[in-house]
Formats: sequence, structure tokens, C-alpha cells
Amino acid sequence: ADLLRTRGQYAEAERLYRESLAVKEAVGDRREVAVTQSSLADLLRTRGQYAEAERLYRESLAVKEAVGDRREVAVTQVGLADVYRARGNYAAAEDLYRTSLTICQAVHDLHSVCAILMRLGQLALDQEQQEAALSLLHEARAGFAALGLAEWVASVDQLLAQAGGDVLTLDDVIAMVQAARHGDRAAGEQAWGICEGLARSDDATLSALGRALRAVLSGEDPAIACAALPADLRETLLAAL
Repeated sequence: ADLLRTRGQYAEAERLYRESLAVKEAVGDRREVAVTQSSLADLLRTRGQYAEAERLYRESLAVKEAVGDRREVAVTQVGLADVYRARGNYAAAEDLYRTSLTICQAVHDLHSVCAILMRLGQLALDQEQQEAALSLLHEARAGFAALGLAEWVASVDQLLAQAGGDVLTLDDVIAMVQAARHGDRAAGEQAWGICEGLARSDDATLSALGRALRAVLSGEDPAIACAALPADLRETLLAAL
């Protein structure tokens, strides 16, 4: 299921996660149930199924807190915070991100620290707090660069351009979606955030574009996902995808 998720085969990945979860629940392995709940919640969150994702994250979090696995607690809190952010509950998302950040700093998990800083930067951008976003994103970029993670550095650079007032082009967004469909998880998360913003736009075309690309990211056939778009925009997207 993990492999299929990286390939964008979300429906089959979901089926396998649910089968795995049922077996682990039947044998009573609470820790493994919690791990699989988080994996399934991650998948559902990227498909926009926020209510069930939130329930699974909460159930998983309760077990991980009970067994005292601090790092897994932090990872699950980040997933839950991502759901809150996607649903516009920014205060709750920030609280969880910062709680997770404290844990990851304490256990010296630098990659997770940088990933959370990047999320906090995205959250600040969502709220049009450019100065705060720039500070958080520069800190995240320095950490990723120190770890030699070029793809993550590139993702932060795109967010920095956005924070600095540069406008992402349609080609930029399509490139992120293409990268996500080829297994680039960081690009997928960034593209999803952009599409969520577009889907909430008051402009009908931008809103439709966001929903269409979000569907593509969820594994839907591009021809079906883009069917309701204006003809010229649909042709551009289908040619690229």
C-alpha cells in the first residue's frame, strides 16, 4: 500500500490499508493498528476525506500517547494539524505543529523539524503573514540544505517565491502535479495546498481548476477530472498531463 501510494494508485492503496487494518484489529495488535491508522489517514487526507482522516489520526494518537512513543506522537500530530489547516482551522493547526516541533527538536529529528517549519511557513502564507512565513521558510531551507535534501530545498524555494510576492504560473503548478504523480511526495503536498487555495477562490474558473487538479492528485483520470473546465484550459491541462 505504501508503494502504491507513492505511484498515485490511491484506490488500490486504500483497499490494502483497510485490509491490513482489519487483520491487525482482529489480532489485537494496538501498536500496529495505530501505525496503519496513521498511514490510511495520510492517504485519506490527500484525497480530501478529512472527517475520516481526523478520526483515524485521533485514534492512532491516543494509542501512541499511551505507549509513550514521542516521535510517533509528533508525526501523527503533524498529520492531524494538516487536516486542520486544510479545513481552515488555523489556530488548532498551529498549536499542533508547534507541539510537534518541540518534540522533534527534543529527539533531534532534524528532517521532521525542517518539515514542520515548512508547514508553519505555509500556514503563515495561508494567513497572509508574509514576514513570519519568510522567517520560517528560510530556517526550513537552511536545515534541508544542511541535510543535502535538494528536492525539499526546491520545494521551499517555491514557497519563498510565493512569500516574496512572485506569482506561480499554471506551468509551475502543472509541474508540481506531474512530479507528484511520479512519486514526489513533497511536490504533491505543495501542489495539494495550492489546489486547496484555488478551490476556495471566488473566481469560478480558478475554483474549478483547483478542484480538477486536486482530483488528479487523488488519482482520478485527468480526462474525467478536467471534464468540466473551459475547453482551452482543459486542452492545456490534458496536453501537459
